[in-house]
Amino acid sequence: CHLLLGCSSGITWAVHSQQDIRLPSVQLLDKEAFIYNPPSIAMERAGEDHSHVLELFAFDVHSVHAAVETVFTEGFSASRKKFNQPARKQFRIFRGIVHRFIQKKQWGCLMKFVRMNLKEHGPHPAMLWKIVQGVFLYPLQSRLNKKS
Repeated sequence: CHLLLGCSSGITWAVHSQQDIRLPSVQLLDKEAFIYNPPSIAMERAGEDHSHVLELFAFDVHSVHAAVETVFTEGFSASRKKFNQPARKQFRIFRGIVHRFIQKKQWGCLMKFVRMNLKEHGPHPAMLWKIVQGVFLYPLQSRLNKKS
């Protein structure tokens, strides 16, 4: 196998878990996915090289074809240089995680979650905003859930 065409599925993660194998891959990803974990961000977090991963977030059949064709005609590095769309961190799920900790009165877990993510991401404004939303919107969300 010379190229993996994936979507951050189990196969993608199984292939990339082999540290001594760096199979080039073109990943077709959804930047609006609720559970968002592009391989490049996960590898960067683990301190691993991700130069063998080309990620596409805005794509159609023609752009995917062009990227794959370029892999085979000009090489993976050339295709990555032309087509890679860098992943951006997003923290959409954090508000719900904060809600869950508050709902279960798991204050220690909430503080550990915040400390761990501050250490990992620094004071990232989008992350801090989602955490603040989780804390301040919890009472309203709780009331709305009771009415349903």
